[in-house]
Amino acid sequence: MRHAKLSARDLEVLTAIGRFRMLTRPQVKRWFFDSVSEPVVTRFIERGSRGGHLGVERLHGNGMQVLWLTRKGRDALVAQGIPAADLFPATGPAAAKDFEHTLEIGNAAVWLMKRSPAPDELLPAWALQRYFSGRLTAIPDLLVLWRNPAAALAVEVDLGTEPVTTVLLPKLALLLRRDPERSREVAGPQLADLAQLRVGEKLPFEVA
Repeated sequence: MRHAKLSARDLEVLTAIGRFRMLTRPQVKRWFFDSVSEPVVTRFIERGSRGGHLGVERLHGNGMQVLWLTRKGRDALVAQGIPAADLFPATGPAAAKDFEHTLEIGNAAVWLMKRSPAPDELLPAWALQRYFSGRLTAIPDLLVLWRNPAAALAVEVDLGTEPVTTVLLPKLALLLRRDPERSREVAGPQLADLAQLRVGEKLPFEVA
């Protein structure tokens, strides 16, 4: 049986799922299908699952659907010109010890993409590790980039177990001190300014 060809939106959604290790159905709905009905989301999930590009599992067996990019899905995206290095294929949802943290990073990404101006790039921690070839001693959970004007936001997702002053701020300082020139190459000159802000200070750009 022939499977339906992946549409441009299918490719875009699969790429985002592959970038963030996993996304939930509600996250995908808000990010990519906000203006359409639930059956449209259902058809996307069914297409991806039938074609072997998308893994699907219900949380606790009867809860919300969790989606991940399969290796076949990665290969399909690479064949369309998406760099393999940008994708995190998986065989199931994130492990239990990482699940909530991964879920909240996805929530942060969706929230940011619905702001104005929307970011030009979202880089989760695993992508930063790959980009810097393991040379960083500390990285944020999510690096958010805008090109015009050049700006960056380092996001640390805390589930209530990590103090800001002893975890987040030292991680930002280490990110810049480790390789400031590389940081500027990736994020633009305002990354250095941003990392030096005190808690509560105004960001050097507006996000509605």
